[in-house]
Amino acid sequence: MSETVAEYGRAARTVAALIALLALAGIVLYAQAQIGRGSTLPETLWVLVRYFTILSNVLVLVVFALIALGAHVTPRFVAGTALAIVLVGVVFELLLTGLSDNLSAGSAIANTLLHRVTPLVVPFFWLLFVPKGRLHMTDTLLWAAFPVAYLVYAMIRGSAEGLYAYPFLDIGANGVMQVTIIVAVIAVGFLLSGIALVGIDRWLATRR
Repeated sequence: MSETVAEYGRAARTVAALIALLALAGIVLYAQAQIGRGSTLPETLWVLVRYFTILSNVLVLVVFALIALGAHVTPRFVAGTALAIVLVGVVFELLLTGLSDNLSAGSAIANTLLHRVTPLVVPFFWLLFVPKGRLHMTDTLLWAAFPVAYLVYAMIRGSAEGLYAYPFLDIGANGVMQVTIIVAVIAVGFLLSGIALVGIDRWLATRR
């Protein structure tokens, strides 16, 4: 087996298929709830791509569908996907939980799938099925490219539309300093999590 390619057995592909279906179900339920509020399909798609939650779950859907289909997906890419979706879960629990009150049944299920289920099952997949000893500290910078690109996009879009994807990004409501501090804390937490992930990967490799 090469250093950049992971082979996944039948059990791993089955679990990957289930994870992909969970992400798909969450995205579809969220879209249906949005359409149920009177949005057209194009409007719904435009709303969906506003959120890091949705984009990260789309990433989960694509990556794990590929694994389920027997494609070669590198451990580095699976680890980066796991880190991104864990960020979704952590930020939701720390900063956004109160916003999920009084949701409709479909929205509540979508909320649980997208913010709590996939952020839990994806890192467990990495832990159980992905070959270890393939990650490097420089990977943390590669993984950070996704949330950094999203941040730039979210701030430009929020400024243009006057509506930010997440309340803690709203400069008008919170001020530049508070938004900067929150973003900096999230960024540091993400980088430290990436470093910890590489350390765990190396430790597990020696154990095996």
